[in-house]
Formats: sequence, structure tokens, C-alpha cells
Amino acid sequence: MENIPRIGVGVIIRKDDKVLLGKRKNAHGPGSWCPPGGHLEFMESIAEWKVPQN
Repeated sequence: MENIPRIGVGVIIRKDDKVLLGKRKNAHGPGSWCPPGGHLEFMESIAEWKVPQN
């Protein structure tokens, strides 16, 4: 594995009294509910990051 820092990103999306959650389907807690998120690619800024589309 490369020696590159890994930076996780998460967002909270609220509308009225509701919060957007997604059901995990990958390695970290499959079947559990969590807010949208992902990770930055090497040299990617937070401003460039977008929630991954599945």
C-alpha cells in the first residue's frame, strides 16, 4: 500500500426535521445506515469532492 494520507469526508443533509441517510453496502458495516460520505483522492480539495454516486 502506498504511503498516502487517506482523508474521509461526511456530510449532514437536513431538510425540515429530516436527515438524509443511506444504507451501507460495502465493507464497513454493510446494512447499517449512515450519512453520505466518501474519501478524498490524492491532491483533491474538499471543494472538488462530490458524494459518490452509486
